Amino acid sequence: MPAGIILEMKICAVIPSYCPDEKLSEVVNSLYSAGIKDILVVDDGSPDKSRFEEIMPLCTVLRHCRNFGKGRGMKTAINYILTERKDIDGLVFVDGDNQHRAEDVVTCCKKLEENPSAIVFGVRNFKSKDVPARSKFGNNFSSAILKLFCGISMTDTQTGLRAMSTETALKFAGIHGERYEYEINMILEAHRQNVPFCEVPIKTVYINGNETSHFHPIRDSISIYIPIFKFFSSSIMSLLIDLLFFYLLVKITAVLPSEVGLFISTFGARIISSLFNFLVNRKLVFRSDTRLGNTALKYYTLCALQTLISYCGVYGLSGLLPPMAAKIIVDTLLFFISFQIQREWVFKKSRDKG
Repeated sequence: MPAGIILEMKICAVIPSYCPDEKLSEVVNSLYSAGIKDILVVDDGSPDKSRFEEIMPLCTVLRHCRNFGKGRGMKTAINYILTERKDIDGLVFVDGDNQHRAEDVVTCCKKLEENPSAIVFGVRNFKSKDVPARSKFGNNFSSAILKLFCGISMTDTQTGLRAMSTETALKFAGIHGERYEYEINMILEAHRQNVPFCEVPIKTVYINGNETSHFHPIRDSISIYIPIFKFFSSSIMSLLIDLLFFYLLVKITAVLPSEVGLFISTFGARIISSLFNFLVNRKLVFRSDTRLGNTALKYYTLCALQTLISYCGVYGLSGLLPPMAAKIIVDTLLFFISFQIQREWVFKKSRDKG
């Protein structure tokens, strides 16, 4: 790669770092030599400051008083650039363990120049046999979850190499996440706000089996599944409430003709359970900020359609399977579909103005 490549956009390289070794200096020096002169390093509360003192002539170092996590470091950098460095047009996040080669960082920056409204991801090849098992598992698992529940197709959900304009970075300045979950939440927020994704293949580099990484596949990935677990729990609770009130209403309406009592019990229980499900999903699962009337109309439109499809599906399979087995299959499929529809349509948050 030619030394000192000049970019049209003024892009700052951001390196969140905690307890770095000598590789941090290698990263900073390689970026500087490649033509990226604006480099911002966030010391996330490292006890030993010697590695940061080595690089200070070439970059700016921001410090946390204690270890908050990579996500907080990324937000600290975004806030600093947006408030103190208004001359910066974009930023590129780079890991400090020398797994992101300078030429790949520059390639991502060039891609950003071609697509300034997008977020550019440097993606690794996880089919390589050199990829550590925990990294392959963590990425494949989170990729499958994002595809299944959110409709997001990504090659590398956990890549730390991502470039964006300062305008795009502003969208992520206040989203939830202090540690590695912030990177996943950034993907979810970009998808919600219709920010385009661009993927750039990069070299897959793992040094000593990636043993210096602070990422824990299970602990740090679990937060992306919390909304899904909440949705599942809400659905189970709604089912139990539906069965409970169905039972009670059957007892109460026993004096009425059977068809009338069954109608009142079925729809009465469904109204109560769906109201619970709607309120829980709106406030706790998807944290929607849209108008109550608007979301209620969408929710009950979906609820009615889902009930009709469930009935038709169970009826269609009744000749092949017992009714309960057919209902389990149909409603399981509807569960996955309903999650995406509720997330992307019913409870979709209002876009930021401006």
